[in-house]
Amino acid sequence: MRTKLSTLLICILFLSCQKELNFPSTTPPATSKITIQYEPVNASTKKFELIISDSANKVLFDNELDVKKTHSINIAATQYNLTTIEYDDAEKKYKSKTYLNIKATNWVIRPMDDKQNIGSSNISGGSDAKLMYENVPAFTGFTFYSGSQYQPGSTVSVTPISTQKKIEVSYKRLDNKYIAYLMIPSLGLYKIHQTTSTNDNIDASQMNAVVNKSYSMPANLVYSYIDLYGFLNTTNYNNGIQLYHTDPQIFGTQYDVIYPSKDISQFFLFGLFGDNAGGQFLYSSLADAVPQDLQFIDNSFFKIVSNQPDKFQIQFPKEAPSFYSITNNSANLVHAVYASPAETTIDPSLIVDILSNSKFLKGQNLSDYKINLFSFYKADSYNYLQYFDNLYNPSSANKIKLSRNYLLTLQ
Repeated sequence: MRTKLSTLLICILFLSCQKELNFPSTTPPATSKITIQYEPVNASTKKFELIISDSANKVLFDNELDVKKTHSINIAATQYNLTTIEYDDAEKKYKSKTYLNIKATNWVIRPMDDKQNIGSSNISGGSDAKLMYENVPAFTGFTFYSGSQYQPGSTVSVTPISTQKKIEVSYKRLDNKYIAYLMIPSLGLYKIHQTTSTNDNIDASQMNAVVNKSYSMPANLVYSYIDLYGFLNTTNYNNGIQLYHTDPQIFGTQYDVIYPSKDISQFFLFGLFGDNAGGQFLYSSLADAVPQDLQFIDNSFFKIVSNQPDKFQIQFPKEAPSFYSITNNSANLVHAVYASPAETTIDPSLIVDILSNSKFLKGQNLSDYKINLFSFYKADSYNYLQYFDNLYNPSSANKIKLSRNYLLTLQ
């Protein structure tokens, strides 16, 4: 009987233990797959460091990776902070960027270029070639000449022969895609020519009229510069013609930009303007027509509430940007932080902690880290996530159509 009671007691205890071992089910943390490739600032760079951290500043990934190669990484977070670090041997400085609360699903991180690499194609080689413009109308002053195949280091020689009503151009011609552009500012005339050989003769007795444009600009500007490119074929943004650049000696000061009245499919205008508050306004437009209004941004579009080592706070009283950035430029580190306008308060000290413990920067003195540049970015109708997904899309054909940025140096 005792044996039966003992057995029964053991069974009851066993069953009760089984119930205690039943834990409630939990949902595993969401994961993200990141596909990333890094194009370095310096062509000689071989490695970069990639750091991914969560909203609590916990490092989820930290490793040195090869540049110019695709890397796939799984992260236990749907949004995260992504930091890249590179050593720029040319400037003897570390270059770093942090994207707060980002989603880098499929990125090729390229250096951010305000001109989007438009207007130059790094062409080398080519044949010595000549153009002879004949029947050129009589003019005074300067001519402006450009071609569609820019070669760094190459020179173009333009020689007016007024007694024969001719202009001779010597240049480098890569292939039959070379397009020549001649403007005579004093006459307000231009000629676009698609070359067919290395020795073309061009009849300039019939030239087309340019368009002269002046912009309404803020009174507090202290300098301005405009660059304008044109494309006959919008499928190739490396084959653009420079149509104009600010140069009072060639074009005078009466107009802000001078451009062809026809023959151009798309225009890319880049403008750089400085004001007496120490700020810079950068404007770019890629469109079927030259913009008629530059939609200036100035320091009234934002208010910096705090700029402390552990607190940067910003307000946007007029309109929210696509995103904004804050930048440190200290003795051995240039570091930019990008954020959504919804994230108006940032603690830079938390980011510095991660940088200080990184593989590249561990042991480096970051005591002089200080936010000394603020940037306001407005690009098309993109929000923060959409902008970088477009900018870093593996397809380099993606271009921002309209960009308005304002940069202000901070004390």
